[in-house]
Amino acid sequence: MTAGALEVELTRSRLNATVQELTHLLYRSAYSTLMRESRDCSFTLLTPDGEVIVDGPGTFHDSSYHYLARAVLQRFPDMHEGQVFVTNHPYEGGIPHTPDLGVVVPAFCEGRLVGLACSIAHKSDFGGSVVGSASAYSTELHQEGLLLPPTVGWDGEDANETLLQIIAANVRSPDLFFGDMRAQVGVTRLGAQRLGELAARTGVDTLLDVYAAILAHGERALRAKVAAWPDGTATAEGFLDSDGVVTDRPVRLHVSVTVSGDQLSVDFSGSDEQTVGPANMTPMYGDSAVFYAAVAMTDPALGFNDGIRRAIRIVRRPGTVLDPVPPAPVGAATSMQQRLIDICVEAMGAFVPDAAIAHSGGSGGTLGFSWQLSRTGARALQYEVLGTAMGATRRGDGVSGCTVWATNLAITPIEVLETQFPVRVRRFELLRDSGGAGRHRGGLSYRREYEALAPAVVQRRSERAVFPGRGLDGGKPGSVAKVTITRSGAAPEAVPVQGRYELAAHDVLTVEGSGAGGMGDPFLRDPEAVRDDVLRGYVSVEAARDDYGVVLVDGGDGLVVDVAATRALRTRRA
Repeated sequence: MTAGALEVELTRSRLNATVQELTHLLYRSAYSTLMRESRDCSFTLLTPDGEVIVDGPGTFHDSSYHYLARAVLQRFPDMHEGQVFVTNHPYEGGIPHTPDLGVVVPAFCEGRLVGLACSIAHKSDFGGSVVGSASAYSTELHQEGLLLPPTVGWDGEDANETLLQIIAANVRSPDLFFGDMRAQVGVTRLGAQRLGELAARTGVDTLLDVYAAILAHGERALRAKVAAWPDGTATAEGFLDSDGVVTDRPVRLHVSVTVSGDQLSVDFSGSDEQTVGPANMTPMYGDSAVFYAAVAMTDPALGFNDGIRRAIRIVRRPGTVLDPVPPAPVGAATSMQQRLIDICVEAMGAFVPDAAIAHSGGSGGTLGFSWQLSRTGARALQYEVLGTAMGATRRGDGVSGCTVWATNLAITPIEVLETQFPVRVRRFELLRDSGGAGRHRGGLSYRREYEALAPAVVQRRSERAVFPGRGLDGGKPGSVAKVTITRSGAAPEAVPVQGRYELAAHDVLTVEGSGAGGMGDPFLRDPEAVRDDVLRGYVSVEAARDDYGVVLVDGGDGLVVDVAATRALRTRRA
């Protein structure tokens, strides 16, 4: 090996800085609110063999890059400098679902391939049967958007004009799509340039040695953490409300985690058969749930690189919801990912109880408005990714009003929406009593209320209307998700939490996310902490009494704990 320890650390730092910088450049260069505000995109650097080297801000795509890069390498083994490869194919390109565009640019130095710059970014629309390409009712992959296997998009300055024309003919907002695409391609090309410059600075052989050292360290570090866990097997299961098509049958996910020495094995064979609707998840995306949970439950400071992949054995059964056979639809894979992390973290928590976490509120889902602009006759596409809440731990309460686990996304600010689209956001607030009761309370989800100022067709993809975020060790579940529509002069009407809705001007759509689970017996929560929750608006006076056994009365200057009544109530219910 030509790289010493100091060279490895300096180069790792440079690689990490490049990934961080260009990820943020991707955010700032994008056109759509989905990429610019929600940050549903990521960038990373890989070895010439297609292994992720350093962690980036967006962990939700980490495992997909391995499959994306290898799909391109397999199809184009003789790639050369200046080429740009694109794909959105979940099965052939390793992409989570069809709205995501993957871009791969090879980096060269002295005529040698020294790595790959890659990005994945969710597009507001990629064609298919519904606006936003996020149908809750798709029954095959072809309904979820235009499918691009790994393809040459650019060769030097020469664009594949035929490909671009095909895309333009299939997507609903070509200007928005190509604005985002050009930003993504430009940032990824810059990443390849930076990687080539780094190779020239360090020397190609030294850089390749650094890659090997970083990946080996990732494997050793995770194995060392797992070796400290007791040997054994733990299981957990969770349910999606349905697959979106067969609505009267939940989808069961099952995981069995086994520790043997420094080897971690994760088996999903007990999960349900693949579904008719889009609840399926390809192994490429499912891996991310396993790696995220393993790092979170060992040492979050480890971050992710593909060396960690070598320390974990993942078992699936072909034809199941986590290893579907094409053309099974996979559009709701994000909801599946959150549930998968919930149960992986629960099972791994059996080996490290102090790190256990109650179930989250899950994916807040997606919300897409197709606005009809009366003055121009044009349409505007508003696409948002919503959040929920994190579950409680043994150390404290859950986090409220956030995207959970691996997504790390942001919600679009009200000011941006109201400036760019014909919408008024009338309410945006945390939902009282939505966090599961416990010695440590689950995080609260939020309510978002939209008044349409023009006619719109809305596509909503979500779940947890039936199975809320589960509490642990006596903690209670969080609230369930809800959607209502209030039309002019009418009472609010409850509608399914996923589906297609038509809004007239001044109709109001209200979306409520699901709350997260609590940890521990609620009657062991400090009564003063319950009082504080009530004063902050997190818990109602009634829930304080019914769920926590804490009686609050007017003390003249505000609510105070009635100590005697609280003691009697908690004793009576014990």
